[in-house]
Amino acid sequence: LDELFDIVKCRVGRLVVYLTSDTLRRPWCAGEITITSQTHRRLVAVQTPSFRSPSESELDNIGAYLDLTDTKLVQYGITNAFISDAFKWLLQGKMVGFTQNLIGRALFHSLVD
Repeated sequence: LDELFDIVKCRVGRLVVYLTSDTLRRPWCAGEITITSQTHRRLVAVQTPSFRSPSESELDNIGAYLDLTDTKLVQYGITNAFISDAFKWLLQGKMVGFTQNLIGRALFHSLVD
């Protein structure tokens, strides 16, 4: 994960977050969103029909919300408080609805333009 987080920090101009029912529960996704919120702050959130925002209580108890069975993000300098703040930042930003009738480059350009 260290290499992945370094790539997000140094080489990704805009992070595209594909929000499904499980995206925000995955530790590597939480880490990528947190790194983005702390560095370049350029992100596009694509909301799929299955996405449900975490509740305020889930954000306040982010350690229980995340699936951290195999990964401890704190070893990468990513604390639960950082993750909670990053998720709040993400959820307050612009969300793009998933447009299923677009494919390929048309879909990509609809997300980042």
